[in-house]
Amino acid sequence: GLVEREATEAEARRASIALTPAGREAFAPLNQDSHDQVRALLDRLAPVDQDRLVKAMRIVQDLLGDRPEPKVPYILRPLEVGDIGWVTRRQGMLYAQDYGWDETYEALVAEILGEFV
Repeated sequence: GLVEREATEAEARRASIALTPAGREAFAPLNQDSHDQVRALLDRLAPVDQDRLVKAMRIVQDLLGDRPEPKVPYILRPLEVGDIGWVTRRQGMLYAQDYGWDETYEALVAEILGEFV
């Protein structure tokens, strides 16, 4: 057969199911075909768009998947040294990655945050 079933030691009603060597052999070309199809779809996208797709998929997974409630509430604290620089850097990196924006956007963020402080 292609699949083997083995009862677990802990509970007879539960079973471990795994592919047999013949099952792995039958599954391998199907898995490779699936991999090739996904690769062909992704290869048509620019690297920036591939990143956007992965982020969108994570959002879908977060929205539809099990999300544990945060155990600790968020705490807002006063600004500390380096916070504004970190925000400026992250904004520049994220917008460059997601939208292809250049360093002029990071300069704008720095200007706005400088006025904020």
